[in-house]
Amino acid sequence: MASSLPPAFSPDYSYYLFNHPDHLRLQADEWLSFYLLRNVNQKAMAQVSFHLQNKSALTPVRAPFGSFLFSDRLSPLVLYEFIQHCEALLRDYGVTSVYITEPPLYYRKSGELLQTILLNLNYRISKAELSSGIRVDSISFEEKIEAWEKRKL
Repeated sequence: MASSLPPAFSPDYSYYLFNHPDHLRLQADEWLSFYLLRNVNQKAMAQVSFHLQNKSALTPVRAPFGSFLFSDRLSPLVLYEFIQHCEALLRDYGVTSVYITEPPLYYRKSGELLQTILLNLNYRISKAELSSGIRVDSISFEEKIEAWEKRKL
Protein backbone atom coordinates (compact mmCIF):
# COMPACT_ATOMS: atom_id res chain seq x y z
CA MET A 1 0.00 0.00 0.00
CA ALA A 2 1.24 3.47 -0.88
CA SER A 3 -0.21 6.74 -2.07
CA SER A 4 1.81 6.60 -5.29
CA LEU A 5 3.83 4.05 -7.20
CA PRO A 6 7.40 3.82 -5.83
CA PRO A 7 9.81 5.78 -8.07
CA ALA A 8 11.85 2.78 -9.26
CA PHE A 9 8.74 0.92 -10.47
CA SER A 10 6.75 1.24 -13.67
CA PRO A 11 3.31 -0.22 -14.38
CA ASP A 12 3.02 -3.44 -16.42
CA TYR A 13 -0.48 -2.33 -17.47
CA SER A 14 -1.99 0.66 -19.22
CA TYR A 15 -3.68 3.40 -17.26
CA TYR A 16 -7.14 4.55 -18.15
CA LEU A 17 -7.46 8.30 -17.99
CA PHE A 18 -9.62 8.07 -14.86
CA ASN A 19 -7.12 5.82 -13.02
CA HIS A 20 -4.10 7.97 -13.77
CA PRO A 21 -2.65 9.62 -10.65
CA ASP A 22 -3.10 13.12 -12.14
CA HIS A 23 -6.80 12.49 -12.75
CA LEU A 24 -7.28 10.92 -9.32
CA ARG A 25 -6.03 14.16 -7.76
CA LEU A 26 -8.74 16.04 -9.70
CA GLN A 27 -11.42 13.73 -8.28
CA ALA A 28 -10.43 13.94 -4.60
CA ASP A 29 -7.54 15.03 -2.42
CA GLU A 30 -7.00 11.78 -0.54
CA TRP A 31 -6.65 8.28 -1.99
CA LEU A 32 -5.64 4.95 -0.56
CA SER A 33 -3.75 3.08 -3.26
CA PHE A 34 -2.63 -0.54 -3.28
CA TYR A 35 0.03 -1.97 -5.58
CA LEU A 36 1.21 -5.46 -6.35
CA LEU A 37 4.94 -5.06 -7.00
CA ARG A 38 7.32 -7.48 -8.66
CA ASN A 39 10.82 -6.65 -7.41
CA VAL A 40 12.65 -8.80 -10.00
CA ASN A 41 11.82 -6.48 -12.89
CA GLN A 42 10.58 -3.49 -10.84
CA LYS A 43 7.10 -3.64 -12.32
CA ALA A 44 3.76 -2.91 -10.74
CA MET A 45 1.59 -5.88 -11.70
CA ALA A 46 -1.70 -4.57 -10.28
CA GLN A 47 -3.12 -1.44 -8.73
CA VAL A 48 -6.30 -0.01 -7.28
CA SER A 49 -7.02 3.37 -5.68
CA PHE A 50 -9.89 4.01 -3.29
CA HIS A 51 -11.26 7.17 -1.78
CA LEU A 52 -12.52 6.53 1.76
CA GLN A 53 -15.76 8.20 2.75
CA ASN A 54 -18.11 7.32 5.64
CA LYS A 55 -16.82 3.73 6.06
CA SER A 56 -17.02 3.20 2.29
CA ALA A 57 -14.25 2.74 -0.26
CA LEU A 58 -15.06 4.26 -3.64
CA THR A 59 -13.43 3.95 -7.03
CA PRO A 60 -13.93 6.35 -8.72
CA VAL A 61 -15.26 9.43 -6.94
CA ARG A 62 -16.04 11.79 -9.82
CA ALA A 63 -15.37 9.87 -13.04
CA PRO A 64 -17.26 7.39 -15.22
CA PHE A 65 -15.26 4.40 -13.94
CA GLY A 66 -12.33 3.33 -11.79
CA SER A 67 -11.52 -0.24 -10.70
CA PHE A 68 -8.45 -2.46 -10.64
CA LEU A 69 -5.66 -2.21 -13.17
CA PHE A 70 -3.55 -5.30 -13.75
CA SER A 71 -1.02 -6.87 -16.07
CA ASP A 72 -2.07 -9.38 -18.72
CA ARG A 73 0.77 -11.53 -17.35
CA LEU A 74 -0.77 -11.75 -13.88
CA SER A 75 -2.29 -15.13 -13.09
CA PRO A 76 -5.96 -15.23 -12.05
CA LEU A 77 -5.00 -16.71 -8.66
CA VAL A 78 -2.56 -13.89 -7.89
CA LEU A 79 -5.12 -11.27 -8.92
CA TYR A 80 -7.72 -12.98 -6.71
CA GLU A 81 -5.32 -12.95 -3.74
CA PHE A 82 -4.38 -9.31 -4.39
CA ILE A 83 -8.04 -8.30 -4.27
CA GLN A 84 -8.54 -10.29 -1.04
CA HIS A 85 -5.50 -8.58 0.49
CA CYS A 86 -6.87 -5.15 -0.49
CA GLU A 87 -10.18 -6.06 1.16
CA ALA A 88 -8.40 -7.06 4.37
CA LEU A 89 -6.46 -3.80 4.48
CA LEU A 90 -9.63 -1.80 3.81
CA ARG A 91 -11.29 -3.54 6.77
CA ASP A 92 -8.31 -2.42 8.90
CA TYR A 93 -9.25 1.15 7.90
CA GLY A 94 -12.81 0.57 9.10
CA VAL A 95 -14.31 0.17 5.64
CA THR A 96 -17.57 -1.79 5.59
CA SER A 97 -18.64 -1.22 1.95
CA VAL A 98 -16.69 -1.17 -1.32
CA TYR A 99 -18.08 0.49 -4.46
CA ILE A 100 -16.30 -0.21 -7.74
CA THR A 101 -17.47 1.18 -11.06
CA GLU A 102 -16.06 -1.04 -13.77
CA PRO A 103 -15.19 0.21 -17.26
CA PRO A 104 -17.15 -1.33 -20.14
CA LEU A 105 -15.96 -4.89 -20.82
CA TYR A 106 -15.05 -3.74 -24.33
CA TYR A 107 -12.29 -1.55 -22.87
CA ARG A 108 -10.09 -4.37 -21.64
CA LYS A 109 -9.27 -7.85 -22.87
CA SER A 110 -9.44 -9.34 -19.39
CA GLY A 111 -12.65 -7.69 -18.19
CA GLU A 112 -14.43 -11.01 -17.83
CA LEU A 113 -11.64 -12.30 -15.59
CA LEU A 114 -11.97 -9.45 -13.12
CA GLN A 115 -15.76 -9.61 -13.21
CA THR A 116 -15.66 -13.35 -12.45
CA ILE A 117 -13.22 -12.85 -9.55
CA LEU A 118 -15.33 -10.06 -8.05
CA LEU A 119 -18.49 -12.17 -8.31
CA ASN A 120 -16.69 -15.12 -6.69
CA LEU A 121 -15.70 -12.79 -3.85
CA ASN A 122 -19.42 -12.00 -3.33
CA TYR A 123 -19.45 -8.57 -4.95
CA ARG A 124 -22.79 -7.83 -6.50
CA ILE A 125 -23.75 -5.77 -9.50
CA SER A 126 -25.85 -2.87 -8.29
CA LYS A 127 -26.19 -1.09 -11.63
CA ALA A 128 -25.60 -2.66 -15.04
CA GLU A 129 -25.55 -0.48 -18.12
CA LEU A 130 -25.24 -1.23 -21.81
CA SER A 131 -22.29 0.23 -23.63
CA SER A 132 -21.08 0.27 -27.17
CA GLY A 133 -17.91 1.24 -28.90
CA ILE A 134 -16.19 1.42 -32.23
CA ARG A 135 -12.68 0.04 -32.33
CA VAL A 136 -10.22 2.53 -33.82
CA ASP A 137 -7.87 0.60 -36.08
CA SER A 138 -6.78 0.38 -39.71
CA ILE A 139 -10.24 -0.73 -40.93
CA SER A 140 -12.36 2.22 -42.03
CA PHE A 141 -15.62 3.00 -40.28
CA GLU A 142 -17.61 2.40 -43.48
CA GLU A 143 -16.22 -1.14 -43.73
CA LYS A 144 -17.26 -1.95 -40.17
CA ILE A 145 -20.92 -1.01 -40.35
CA GLU A 146 -23.84 -2.95 -41.82
CA ALA A 147 -25.47 -1.93 -45.12
CA TRP A 148 -28.61 -0.64 -43.36
CA GLU A 149 -26.44 1.60 -41.17
CA LYS A 150 -24.62 2.98 -44.23
CA ARG A 151 -27.95 4.08 -45.71
CA LYS A 152 -28.51 6.33 -42.66
CA LEU A 153 -25.26 8.24 -43.27
